Amino acid sequence: MRGVIDIVLVMVLVASAALAQPVNATDMIDEAFGRAEAMFNHLVAKFFEFSKVLIRGVYALLFLIGIIYWATGLNPHRGRQMIIGAVILAIVAELL
Repeated sequence: MRGVIDIVLVMVLVASAALAQPVNATDMIDEAFGRAEAMFNHLVAKFFEFSKVLIRGVYALLFLIGIIYWATGLNPHRGRQMIIGAVILAIVAELL
């Protein structure tokens, strides 16, 4: 009787081991790298969003100062350069 119980227990253990999901190291590594990649992509996207906001503020201020320099005659050449620089920054910021 003891032998039959041992055989049944071994069969149950073997069946449960065969049906269990195997722990695969490559799947765990792939999942970890996938999470790291997703986090990196998120950080890059946030960096570009922040850069666009910052550049927009800079080119608006640069344009305003350039208009003031140019319109008042204080330094018209420098004002024109500032306006051109602001336009270039605006194009770059909007292409990001």
